[in-house]
Amino acid sequence: MSNHRLSFRCNGRSDRSEKHVIVIDGNRAQCSCQGVDWCSHIDATLRAGERYMIPEEDHRKADLA
Repeated sequence: MSNHRLSFRCNGRSDRSEKHVIVIDGNRAQCSCQGVDWCSHIDATLRAGERYMIPEEDHRKADLA
């Protein structure tokens, strides 16, 4: 992963109208949901590679992350 900061939007897992922003800065990922010990948005989009939660125009950013 590069040292550049990037971000992408993510729909909520249970409510697709709910929006979150995942920010990757170096080796650290943070989500606007403020999950303390675990974040399902980071887990699904970055670890599992799911893209259905991410608006199509943000897929490239998520792929880079």
